[in-house]
Amino acid sequence: MVTFAPLNLIEDEFPSIHNGTLSMDIILCRNVTIYFSREQTGAVVRRMYDSLLPEGWFIVGHAEPQPGVYDAFALRQVDDLLLYQKPPSPRPSAPPAPAYSAPQPQPQPQPQPQPWPLLPARPLPPLLPPGAPAAPAPASAGPPPEALWQAACAAAGREDWDETERLLAALEATQQFLPQVYYLRALLHLHHHESDRAVGALRQALYCDPTFVMAYATLGDVYGRQGQPRYSQQHWQQALALAAALPPETLLPGTDDLTAAALVGLLRYRLSQM
Repeated sequence: MVTFAPLNLIEDEFPSIHNGTLSMDIILCRNVTIYFSREQTGAVVRRMYDSLLPEGWFIVGHAEPQPGVYDAFALRQVDDLLLYQKPPSPRPSAPPAPAYSAPQPQPQPQPQPQPWPLLPARPLPPLLPPGAPAAPAPASAGPPPEALWQAACAAAGREDWDETERLLAALEATQQFLPQVYYLRALLHLHHHESDRAVGALRQALYCDPTFVMAYATLGDVYGRQGQPRYSQQHWQQALALAAALPPETLLPGTDDLTAAALVGLLRYRLSQM
């Protein structure tokens, strides 16, 4: 579960999906930048900030903090330790106060949000790769995981959300490291406009499989709808890098016959508009 690799902090090598320096929860960088100039330290800290997920932690040595270098982080005190935490979302600047009190328009009724358009129209892939041996189930156990999975996909396809929730709960009781299960749960949350819970489920999917293309793409969509363009851009870039490395006609799990090439074109267009 541990990967050791060299990384030159001075070079512009991170954050990058290719060396595992994107979407990190915690970075420990102690007694390193004390050897750097202030300009080098500022550049390194900015890249560390971009490498972290929202609410991620950045921990440095006691001798390293410099005035102004860590201002983007929130300072947290835990006992006698000072830690830095990335804010949960960008903090918008307050608009200037108007020079006069303009008449306020009457509130208009807001349209109801439409269901999230990403629920899979075709079945998601099987839980186990072809040819993989399935673990024997006890005689008293319920339906096998593959049967629960297919039933959950079918329930989602006919928009039976209560049944989908029940089947996913039963599946998660015994299968805790299957990325497509968390991805389907995320789509269920999005249908109910529970974006924060969807983000949590998508991050669980990526914990199980850091190469799950549609989890990155969907996270980019969620952050875009939340008005967080930086995080949206980061996750779309990750999805683009993964999709571009696949054969063009690869069908992406969890989509309605979306190929890797089609997703690459879509993401390149979206990123070009940011």
